Amino acid sequence: MRIVIPVEDTNGADAKLSRHFGRANFFAVVDLDGETKISFERNVEHEEIGGRGRRVSQKILDLKPEVLIVYQIGAGALAKLKNRVKIYKAEGKSVREVISAFMAGKLQPITEAECEGD
Repeated sequence: MRIVIPVEDTNGADAKLSRHFGRANFFAVVDLDGETKISFERNVEHEEIGGRGRRVSQKILDLKPEVLIVYQIGAGALAKLKNRVKIYKAEGKSVREVISAFMAGKLQPITEAECEGD
């Protein structure tokens, strides 16, 4: 299973989660098949204005995740992703904490936009 998580840095499993999907500096790509592997993709759109969420959503789709875990996500990004990726509300401050909560079944699905934004 592949999970994508917006993060602020590339500090492995201790990478700090970003509070906003489209403004994250990086995306942690966590592959859980077999040995857990974490890689990072730079979010080149993080400083752009207007429509950022939709463009970032395409980047996420290109990474081919089954799951996206975020603190919050705007309406445009949610509309583009919701029928193609399972989206969950993040709990925790690091990739490690979020993956642990996900594996324990503690994260709730996101079905509505939770922020003003793209």
